[in-house]
Amino acid sequence: MFFSASSIQSLISLSQTHPRSHTSQTTTFKMHYSSILALAGAAFAAATPAVTTARAEGTWTLQGFVRTCNDTANTCNYKFNLKDNKSGRVDACDFADIADSTRKARWSSPSNLHCAANSTVYVNVGYDQPGNFFVVVPVNRETSLNGFFGYTAAELTDGSVVTPDHTSPSLVVETWEKKKAAGAAVIGRTATANLGAWTVEGLHRTCQTSKISTCNYSFQINQNDGSKKTNCYLTQKGAPTQSFYTAVCQKQVDWVISWGYNKQYGFAVMTVVNVPRQLDAFFGFNDVNFVTYFPNIGPNPVYAL
Repeated sequence: MFFSASSIQSLISLSQTHPRSHTSQTTTFKMHYSSILALAGAAFAAATPAVTTARAEGTWTLQGFVRTCNDTANTCNYKFNLKDNKSGRVDACDFADIADSTRKARWSSPSNLHCAANSTVYVNVGYDQPGNFFVVVPVNRETSLNGFFGYTAAELTDGSVVTPDHTSPSLVVETWEKKKAAGAAVIGRTATANLGAWTVEGLHRTCQTSKISTCNYSFQINQNDGSKKTNCYLTQKGAPTQSFYTAVCQKQVDWVISWGYNKQYGFAVMTVVNVPRQLDAFFGFNDVNFVTYFPNIGPNPVYAL
């Protein structure tokens, strides 16, 4: 994950068009999304920012997606074309994830991978172990768009082109803020530093659709560092299927929450942001419109904004 310390992380809708719909795939997609690397930035200008829903600018297609891993070298190469179906622009991506001894390239979640030299597109990959599933998140820093593409592990056979191509909405996520420093045009996410791990405990989500549609969220944030747990309460107007970001916990203005809902597969990803410390973490929940009380999720790794 990446972006400057002056922006907060916002998680948006993971809606995705996938041409296959048989039961086995649907079951596979329903899983904990602890490792999704969802990329979005929204400038934090006040202690109580307005909640913003995600807006689709158009659609993107990942054409000819191929992943080839070398377990001996602990690397995976990714190659595909990213096509903007509205503008017609095509970015040819060809990059490698070179893992160190702390992880396996084939089964991990690399971030901030440059699509190609001189490209404005960066790519993040989120691996979900329980579901054996990957989410690929291209981010165009120039146009402030990103998209979410899901692949089962079975689709990513070494050296084989995924067919058919996957298409996803391209989502507007406000303005990317870039921080310049010596030797780097853009400062990336601190992916290797040990920043701790957080747990979302006791999520209770209730929605009512009579009169004014509203969803209420109640949970605790455990930073697992001996500090007191933070109680977070949110009330969001809108349909139970909506996504939102930059919602401030009531009476806890240091904490900002985003909620990205995938209608097709019924899961959601919560982004928890500590604004003063410029840290965030991600948490996945299944069957969100069929369940009221959710199990604790975490501890999940914390990232620097």
